[in-house]
Amino acid sequence: MTYQDISDAIVAIAQDEGLSVAFAPTGPVIHHDCLNMGIVVSGDYDISFYFRDKEGKQCIRRITDLDKAFSIGLDFVYEGAIFKTP
Repeated sequence: MTYQDISDAIVAIAQDEGLSVAFAPTGPVIHHDCLNMGIVVSGDYDISFYFRDKEGKQCIRRITDLDKAFSIGLDFVYEGAIFKTP
């Protein structure tokens, strides 16, 4: 599985769960209630998640572990949680 496969799977699951997904030039943006999470894949190197924290500050979380990246995506889709685990 590659980072792009993970991004595609997260998007497909989000759409199956009825979440809105927009496609920006940099990658997909998943909308969960009032939260948004953007996904950017950097080839075979990493995947980054973009979101705004509770104060409205733009945050970027770069992940290099495939399993952790998939877990983070699923947490957002199913729970609306952004990085509840370190």
